[in-house]
Parts: sequence; C-alpha cells; structure tokens
Amino acid sequence: MDLKRRQKMESFILEELSLLLRKELKDPRVPPITLTKAELTSDGSMATIYFMILGLSDEDTPENKEKMRACLEGLG
Repeated sequence: MDLKRRQKMESFILEELSLLLRKELKDPRVPPITLTKAELTSDGSMATIYFMILGLSDEDTPENKEKMRACLEGLG
C-alpha cells in the first residue's frame, strides 16, 4: 500500500473509531478517551491505535481500570 493511501486509511480509521466511541461508549466508569494516532501495517491488514484516557487519577483502583478495559474491549 502506498504512503498516501495508508495515511488516508489511518485518518479514516481514527474518524470512525471516534464516532463509535462517542455513540456506543456510555459507561460512566469510563472517562473521556482521545484517539491520538492510527498506524497501519504496510499491507494494511492490521492497525495500532494510540489513545489517551483523560481524567484518570492515582485513586483509580486496578479493579476500576480493569472494568474500563473490559468496556472498551466490549466495543469490538
């Protein structure tokens, strides 16, 4: 896949995932998530998504973090 096409696909993936998160993720235990970057493999078969979770504090217990992870995995 050429560079321009891969960049367009990465941008499209970020847009679609952002829409999905806003529409489907309504669990109050999960703080706002900002998607920062998508990287496709050279053949376009896999993507790595980078994100930031806003509002996490040191008081968040491992149990709460595990529940947030489970909610996010449930979207897939």
